[in-house]
Amino acid sequence: MGDLDEVLQKLKKKFGPSLVVSGNDIKVVECERASTGSFALDLEVGGGLPFGRIIEFFGKESSGKTTMALKVVASVQKMGKRAVWIDVEHSFDPRWAKVMGVDVGKLTLSQPQTAEEALEVLEAVLRSNECGIVVLDSIAALQPAADLEKSMDEPERIGSRATLLTRAMGRLLSALNSYNEKDEFN
Repeated sequence: MGDLDEVLQKLKKKFGPSLVVSGNDIKVVECERASTGSFALDLEVGGGLPFGRIIEFFGKESSGKTTMALKVVASVQKMGKRAVWIDVEHSFDPRWAKVMGVDVGKLTLSQPQTAEEALEVLEAVLRSNECGIVVLDSIAALQPAADLEKSMDEPERIGSRATLLTRAMGRLLSALNSYNEKDEFN
């Protein structure tokens, strides 16, 4: 037995046998998916975007991130599920959303003023277990309240957004775990 095997055995003994397992022992759980609106992309990602996961669209300004999110919202709505849009940028365009297939009358919109408000709305909606999709548009626009209260000549606290997001991530993952444990998705 090699050094790694010995280390793994010690870890299993300390934390239990399920901490470290073989890839063959992983239970594959099929999950419901929502179309991206693109057949090719849906094919590449296994049939659409999975429910109960954090998914980030990343790209340059005007690269289609919001349009892609709107397409997925429309898909989720067509599946009979509720959608929430957290508009941190305060730039939501209901006309464009309609063009992308979103039923804006059934879309819940939140326009928080601070990062803390946005993340609290996000966590509360996730914990409700009644929403098919929550869009946060955008992470780049999130500003902690403490930074917004400073005058323009006061320096921003380095890493304040990153610190806030790091703290929030654990809470959001916990909320998603409760969503993923619902019987209808497992």
